[in-house]
Amino acid sequence: MADIWFWSHYRDAAGIIRQLVPAPYFSPGKTIVDFGCGDGATALGIAHSSEANVIGVDLYRSFEHLPALAAQNLGADPLPGNLAFEQNTLGAPLPLATQSIDLAYSWSVFEHLADVRGTLSEFARVVRPGGAIFIQIEPLFFGPFGSHMQRLIDEPWAHLAHDESEFIAMLQASEDHVPESERDVLYRTHAFEDLKRHLIDEYRSLNRITADELVRDIADAGFTIEDERRIRVEGLVPDDRLLTRYPPDLLLTNQVVVLATKH
Repeated sequence: MADIWFWSHYRDAAGIIRQLVPAPYFSPGKTIVDFGCGDGATALGIAHSSEANVIGVDLYRSFEHLPALAAQNLGADPLPGNLAFEQNTLGAPLPLATQSIDLAYSWSVFEHLADVRGTLSEFARVVRPGGAIFIQIEPLFFGPFGSHMQRLIDEPWAHLAHDESEFIAMLQASEDHVPESERDVLYRTHAFEDLKRHLIDEYRSLNRITADELVRDIADAGFTIEDERRIRVEGLVPDDRLLTRYPPDLLLTNQVVVLATKH
């Protein structure tokens, strides 16, 4: 059976990045960083589809599972020579030299950061003049599944409709009905109860950044916005209780994508 999680990152996420970022950034001699690369599937997709050097960076060493994932899904072993990985340390500078990167991208990472502005300052340090950053966030916190807990609680806006203690209790009582598309390396390598505790901790640490705040922070870090896209959820309508507390656009904006350059 096809590994839906792997292909959604190796093919789909990497394909969107290749489509929205100008082609010259993927040329031979260019260096690309996948910030918060996780298991490395997206970085692998970029490395296979370009001649640039790709470096995956993450706090955790989940990328060590990539050779097995690649072999299982692609029959590929070893990994391509233009792909490498580095582990970074929380609160420390990125393990990258100043002005050494042509493109830094992240895929559904920035909502997890405790220090968005500090990370963008590091991007400004390591990206060369003329380089670019590409940041995608999905889901945004105030969207229907912005809690990142849809795999446990499949109720739109549950994290906003219930008070914090009630929502946490619902998460703690949830059972293992995680769909195949959400079964990442973390899911596959941990018992469900351990995974659930980790996910709840992750929910508590979400920074709740909005699209407006992200765009502002990118500009403040010294980048020029070249392309900004906000994708609204379809087929769901927040109830009147939520609409009295939050603007409709905030509740319905599920994803933001920003491309910016450094001059």
